[in-house]
Order: sequence, then C-alpha cells, then structure tokens
Amino acid sequence: MTELLVSIRNADELAVLPQDSVAIVDVKEPSAGSLGPASPNQWRLIATGIDDGVDLSLALGELGALDPIIIEQIPIRTRFAKTGLAGMADVCWSESWLQLRSALGKSKTELVLVVYADFRLCQAPHPDQLLKFAVENQCETVLVDTYVKNGQTLLDHWSDDEIKKWVSMLRDHGIVSVLAGSLSQESIELLQELDVDYVAVRGAVCDENRRGNLVPQRVRSLARLLQRDSLTID
Repeated sequence: MTELLVSIRNADELAVLPQDSVAIVDVKEPSAGSLGPASPNQWRLIATGIDDGVDLSLALGELGALDPIIIEQIPIRTRFAKTGLAGMADVCWSESWLQLRSALGKSKTELVLVVYADFRLCQAPHPDQLLKFAVENQCETVLVDTYVKNGQTLLDHWSDDEIKKWVSMLRDHGIVSVLAGSLSQESIELLQELDVDYVAVRGAVCDENRRGNLVPQRVRSLARLLQRDSLTID
C-alpha cells in the first residue's frame, strides 16, 4: 500500500493536521526552497506533538550549505532526515554524505538519499550515479523530488515509463521509494499503479500553493485516494 507523507512548516499546522491520515509528518520551510529547513524550535514542538504511530521527518536543506551545529538539535524522535545535493554534480560529495549518515545513525535517524529529477537545473548528481551509490552503500530509502518549484511537477521532468522503471529498480534492490515533486492529486492518480512506498506532498494539500495554508480535508481526501487505489491494485 502506498502511504502518505505530508510536509508541514510549524506546530500550528500540526494542530490541524489529521494525523490518522498520514504515515510520515515531514517538517520543512517551503519559502526556503525544496528542502528548506524549519527552525529547530519548530522541530522540538512538532516532535512532542505527533502521534506515536506517525514517523517524523526533517528537511535539512542542501548538503553543501549544511551547518553541522544544526545536527545536534535534531530531536531524538526523528525517524528520517533529508539533505539535497544541489550544486554538487562536479564535487566529491559522497564522503560528506556518508559522514552525515553516520552521525545521524547514532540517534537512529535515517538519512534519506535525495535524487533531483531536474538535476540539470540545479547541478545535482545524475540519477544513475545516485542509484549506483544507493545500492553500493546500502541506502534504505531514496526520495525523488524536484529542486525548482516553478509549477512544473515530477511528471514534467520524467516520463511515466521513466518513473515506473525507477521505482522498479529501487524495489529490486530492497530500497524504499518516495515520490515527490509538486505532485497534485491528478498526477498521483496517473502514478497509482506504480506501487511506490510513499507519496510526499505539500502544495497538493494547501489552499493555494506550497506556501499556502494546510487544508485538513485535502489531506483526508488524498489519503482516501491512496487507500482506494491500493485496494483496487490488490
């Protein structure tokens, strides 16, 4: 069954989020980019407010600009952390990424490998390179996202067949797949047969765009869609 990850920006949004509809609560600041980090204070407030059966995920920003001090402020409750590789296509990033994974692993927080579908626009490593890295280094989870938030979705950068192939390759290697990238309810319906592990959304559950206000009913509606499609696929 495909499960739902919803990104929120603060504890106020958590207060209205129907947590029984989501598997993962992700925390980011949408105005700060694709993986813009919220403040550590919001991390702490949200970590104390999420339900026991819901995992917590944090966006840490881009690896090249990551402040090591912020790692020390990650709540123990955190299950996943994400950092992007924008600007690192021609940089030796793997050692820094592995060091960060090791540091996070001490608190049992998993570092998710992020693949940008629009890698050319943000000078990120090629997806094929990242798949090879994920397999060789036994990465548990890979997120496919878009870096540039300009109204284009994942489907504008990768064809339906490319996405299916990617999800299949991850599954073959036992890697958990997460699809994001300005996905709407309509685009998620187009991908319903992929059997992806998680769909990650922000703008699709807000009143205007990813910087707007969270709409609880949209979260419930999307959760029902995923549940319905999973039952149909089964």
